[in-house]
Formats: sequence, structure tokens, C-alpha cells
Amino acid sequence: MKHMSKEHGFLIPDFDYCLKIGAGKTCIRCNSYRFRDLDAVQKHMRDKNHCNFRIDDTELVEFVDFYDYSIEESDDMSTLVNVMKEVFESCSADDDASFITIPTGSSIGHRSLMRYFKQSLRPNNVGIKTSTNRAHANFSLKQIGLNQPTSLLAVKLAKDTNRITNRVVQKYQLKKGLANNRIFVSAGRKDQM
Repeated sequence: MKHMSKEHGFLIPDFDYCLKIGAGKTCIRCNSYRFRDLDAVQKHMRDKNHCNFRIDDTELVEFVDFYDYSIEESDDMSTLVNVMKEVFESCSADDDASFITIPTGSSIGHRSLMRYFKQSLRPNNVGIKTSTNRAHANFSLKQIGLNQPTSLLAVKLAKDTNRITNRVVQKYQLKKGLANNRIFVSAGRKDQM
């Protein structure tokens, strides 16, 4: 098998469990023509580069007869059951079984709590920093002579200015809209106006 894989690129999946090879005298790739002997099949496979399996599930079903997994399955199942028991015993759950701690130290939460895990909360110290920064900014403003009443006066003045500006813009837009309506001429007859 080493020669076939090295020289011809021929690989058989799960070679250890193979039972019969060469019984059908057909190419495993194209599976269309039955050859007279095993040498003819091998020559065809080398010439056409058919030295591999198709990896489709439907194609692999044909080759189930050539494999015997029964011996390994019983050993694998008993090994798998033992491993799962060990992992289950090493895991610890909370009283309400909403969290499980796995052997690596990580904890896994129940899916009903997923909405809480998806939240991205700010750290607690962020609020402290912003209030500290705000207090520092207010102190700096007081030092240079700008205190709270002056800033309220500036805010009121800005609101009044915005209100007046918006009123002027609305009057201008109304005037332009009316002028554009006078320019518009209907596509119909003149007596329809």
C-alpha cells in the first residue's frame, strides 16, 4: 500500500478495515466498465489517473461491503463511554444547574440566559471617570471666570438664535415654493387652468 500511495497517489480510506479488494474487476472511480482481469483494471486506473475515491456520501455507500468496522466499533464505544463518564464526573454544576464548570476551569451557562451573556455592559469605573472629568472641567471653568449662570445665559442665547434662523429659513423656502408653483405650466389645455 505504501508503494501505491507514493508512486500512484492511490489512497484507500480506512485501509485497516478493508475486507476484499479486486473482486468486482471495475474501476473504483468511473465504475462503468467491467474488465477481464485485475491487471487490466489497474492499467486503466493508472492510465486515466483514477487512483482515488470520490468523496461523495452517495458514492461511498457502494464500498460499505468492503469494510468491516464491527470489531472496532465495540472497542470505540466502550472507550467513548468511559471518556464521557470521566468528563461528566469532572464537571460540576451550580445548585440551580444554570452553570456548569468544565475541567479547564471555564464555566458554561444555560441557553435560557443567553440574552444576558450577549449584553455588552460598560465597566463600573467608566461612570466614575466621566463624573471625575466633568467635575474637573467645571472646576477649570470656574477658575477662568466662567461659572454656571453665564453658561445658562449662553445656552438661552443660542436657542433664541436658532429659533430666529429657522423662522427665516422657513419663510424663504415658502416664498421659493410659491414662486416655483407659478412657473409650472400644465401639460393639458390652457382652459383647464
